[in-house]
Amino acid sequence: IQTGAVLTGSSSSQASSTGILLSQLASQEYASNIKDACRESIDSMIRISELLPNPIGDDTLYEFIELKNYSNYSILLCGLSIDTGDHTTKFLLDDYVLSPQSFLSLERPRTRVTLGNEKGRVRLVSSLSGSLKVLDEVTYDGSEEGWSYARTDGEWWTWTKSPTIGAVNRFDTGVILQRFHTDGVILSSLLPNA
Repeated sequence: IQTGAVLTGSSSSQASSTGILLSQLASQEYASNIKDACRESIDSMIRISELLPNPIGDDTLYEFIELKNYSNYSILLCGLSIDTGDHTTKFLLDDYVLSPQSFLSLERPRTRVTLGNEKGRVRLVSSLSGSLKVLDEVTYDGSEEGWSYARTDGEWWTWTKSPTIGAVNRFDTGVILQRFHTDGVILSSLLPNA
């Protein structure tokens, strides 16, 4: 997956755990990198990490989509956007920098991207090559009020009753309700030494 731009230098540590707007960078050290950022390609390691499609309270205020930078570099999210695949609303990420191993929480009041309460889809899309390329896509169904859909350490997704906006995903022990996005077989139980 090729997109974005790596920003190097001592100022990259200025990025917070929720990402920062490009306009908030005060250092001139980034000037040359930012100027040509959209023409550079890197393996971005930016992934969707959590969704809250059906929050407790007002959906228009509390829904969120969270991205994570899994790399060890700060990345300018130039040429990236998020959408729900229905071509109605997309949110451009051009003005954001995401520091290494950090999160960008995108709340509905900022993005205007609406998540379906019962089921839906979220995509991370690149337009750098001149055509749209889906970099990451998550589909979900059966959401319950107050539960988020979160990526585990691997590529698995599960519902959790502990949304963690802007932080490492937390999973509840003893929770039986798990749903995974897959086209394959799911092993649902093991009986060792039975």
